[in-house]
Amino acid sequence: MERTIKILDLIVFSLICLFIFYLPVSSAIIEVSSCSAIFFWLVKRIIQSKKKDLIFFSDNPLRLPIFLFMAVLLISVIQGSETSIGLRHFLRKTLQYIGIFYVILDTLNSAKRIKIVSGFLIASIILVASDCLWQYFFKFEFLRHRVAVSGRISGPFEYPDQFGNYWVTVLSVVFAFFLSRIKNKINFFLLTFLLFIMVFIFLINNSKGSLLAFLFVYFFFFWFTRRKLFLILIPVFFVIGGIFLSPFYKELIVRQLDFKNSSYTQRFDLWETGILMFKDKPLFGQGLGSYMSNYERFQSKKNRPLAEQGIWYAHNSYLQMLSETGLIGLLSFLLIVAVIFKNILAAFRGLKDEQFFSLLLGFSGGLLGYLVQIFSDSTYYSLANSVLFWFFLGVVSSILIVLKNNKYKTD
Repeated sequence: MERTIKILDLIVFSLICLFIFYLPVSSAIIEVSSCSAIFFWLVKRIIQSKKKDLIFFSDNPLRLPIFLFMAVLLISVIQGSETSIGLRHFLRKTLQYIGIFYVILDTLNSAKRIKIVSGFLIASIILVASDCLWQYFFKFEFLRHRVAVSGRISGPFEYPDQFGNYWVTVLSVVFAFFLSRIKNKINFFLLTFLLFIMVFIFLINNSKGSLLAFLFVYFFFFWFTRRKLFLILIPVFFVIGGIFLSPFYKELIVRQLDFKNSSYTQRFDLWETGILMFKDKPLFGQGLGSYMSNYERFQSKKNRPLAEQGIWYAHNSYLQMLSETGLIGLLSFLLIVAVIFKNILAAFRGLKDEQFFSLLLGFSGGLLGYLVQIFSDSTYYSLANSVLFWFFLGVVSSILIVLKNNKYKTD
């Protein structure tokens, strides 16, 4: 029995490493690997059902907020205008994402495993960085053969803002490792070079929401890091990158600061539509997953010409959540955010282990950057970006539990 449990556990861990490596590249691999991981994890938990340390009732700081979040979503489905759509969304997406969270929380139960998964994440970042540079110099990327959108790099993602959400989230992890005390000079040089490349790509992507998110991450790091002088190098990277990209970058900056361009007017219209949906059903919203099916009924067209009209996402994940699940739904999500950051702040106090400090700083900073970026886009509703959020939430929760229980196991 114990041997079977160990085999299943190893399979689940391998699948986690697989889907985090391929997360930016293939939706099919994300679906197959994450769903397989959930299946094998459930089999393992059934075999272990007589044990008292079930993850649902252990030290998981989010067990009650997540339970409340799921209950509110179910109420939204039942009272929504599109019950069948909401039910499919809950069964096929919500349960999958929550499942990913619990799989990660239960499987990454040691320092060694968290570090190994971080290594697979870094390997994936290097692959995507190479792909983005290829896209910049050759006008298409080699992973999905996508071309740059309006001169903005998007890598293997369909849209630049989706990539910007991913990049600002994972950039935080590399940023935190860069700020740690790396004794090996070669490793330090390689990490510095990777960070420089990532900042360069970040500038080329030129996503408004991601740039704002990175500012929050930067000040978050400045508040907690023990090597504040190193933070000076990050603005230097940005300045060098900006000079290198001139006049190309100047043109993009001017375009981004033009509040009359279609990027802004579209968003103003979409946000107004989302607010109208919320006002119609303020408590539990129009129903989970129903934003697009209700869009034409509420849409405001005054800010957009006919050629730009049609069915859109809200371009603000919180507003879309508000319109679909109402005020109660949004508050239940924000409760998850509040509880996890309360625990993060408590964990930083007195944390002396350098490696765990860097891991917690990097993944919690990435979580913060993600949550800021989705103010300006509906990236939370994209498969890869949704999985990214629940992955980071799971890793942060795992780090907190390992720290709390002093589980510095070798595996």
